[in-house]
Amino acid sequence: MACRKGLVALACLLASGGWLRAADAQIAVHGDPLKGFTASCSIARGGDAVTVEIRAVNGSVVDLTGVTASHLNVDATGDAGLRLTTAPVMRDVLIRHNGHSFKWRGTLSGQGTVSICSDVTAETPTGVTVTTGLVCCEPLTRTIEPTITPRERPTLRPTSTPIPTKTSRPRIEIPTNTPRPTRTPTTRIVVPTSTPRVPSTPLPTRTPRPRIEIPTSTPRVPSTPLPTRTPRPRIEIPTITPRVPSTPLPTRTPRPRIEIPTITPRVPSTPLPTRTPRPRIEIPTSTARPTRTPQTPLPTRTVRVIPTRTPVPTYTPIPPAACDPAGLTAICTAGVFDGPVLFTANLQVFNGTGAPLTNVTASGPAITTTGTASVRVSSGPQPRSLDLLSENKSARFKWQGTAEGRGLGFLHVGIEATCPNGDPISAVIECSTLVIPPRP
Repeated sequence: MACRKGLVALACLLASGGWLRAADAQIAVHGDPLKGFTASCSIARGGDAVTVEIRAVNGSVVDLTGVTASHLNVDATGDAGLRLTTAPVMRDVLIRHNGHSFKWRGTLSGQGTVSICSDVTAETPTGVTVTTGLVCCEPLTRTIEPTITPRERPTLRPTSTPIPTKTSRPRIEIPTNTPRPTRTPTTRIVVPTSTPRVPSTPLPTRTPRPRIEIPTSTPRVPSTPLPTRTPRPRIEIPTITPRVPSTPLPTRTPRPRIEIPTITPRVPSTPLPTRTPRPRIEIPTSTARPTRTPQTPLPTRTVRVIPTRTPVPTYTPIPPAACDPAGLTAICTAGVFDGPVLFTANLQVFNGTGAPLTNVTASGPAITTTGTASVRVSSGPQPRSLDLLSENKSARFKWQGTAEGRGLGFLHVGIEATCPNGDPISAVIECSTLVIPPRP
């Protein structure tokens, strides 16, 4: 395989099937560091097949040329080795803010740990050789499974007194494993220590290209006026020949005219006789009344206005609503809590009697216990009573206290109320059982 520009002779040898072992090669970092020119190493492994990838990134502000990955520096323990089958080639140009990957493929052998390092070099437009610095990959470990040695059967110890042989089932003999033949070590090609890389000859200074002078544009010559457009000849539309009149329709026979007889003028009626006017009655002129002497005005009298009294509406008494004692229902729930053993009882009362109830009062509780349990009420009921509980409404009464010992507690509470007609109603409710102490 022919080597391209920038690859050392060792890389060519490895790419053609050579072996890399510990201390077989040493690598030196060539060139100066450049800000933004970095590299990273990663290894993909599938069994003994290995792919080494070094990713170079040009994060500088200039374009780099002759980007080359140096040969791999392998450091191993034991007799471990890495045989390379392919090697990367040089990248001619790596523009700024771009990257390129260099890959080696090979096979692991022997037993031990293999460490791989390398660097990437390039040249700047001014001819300076720069490097990413030494980059190392994660170490690779390879182990060889031990050869299985066949077990030896123990020799029976002879005895002076023969032991009667016990009849038993025939023993199945397991064939002895044939030992695996010893592997003949493969002859390794020892690669001589590489000669330090001779710095490449600096590139000649780039001759600037001559600047192309753009001549001044000549003013555009006015274009030749377009020739006068010849008018298109007018298309004469032929005169439309008048349409030949169609055959006249036959004359319609007129209907006979109905003669309306002349109206005879009405004979004037006999004139009414002239009305004789009645003689006008002359009314004699009245004698003027003598002037009335004004009297002394009477004193003004204060009139007392009596306000009209609005009649009071007649009050019709409304009979009290029907009160069903069975409609008074209640539910009592009680529970015990950890810490200081506390209990709480809640009585929920519902008015389903069909009428509002007054003087709603809760009483109790009556307490009974089992075992060593004891229950004491410290407060309640809250509230003690309600003045009014409307129809289809509910109210709640609450008790609190403490519980001790171990066993069960039974609580009974009562509720009393008065119907609109004055009849009292009441009920006794049993609360849920208290378990003392509470279950976890």
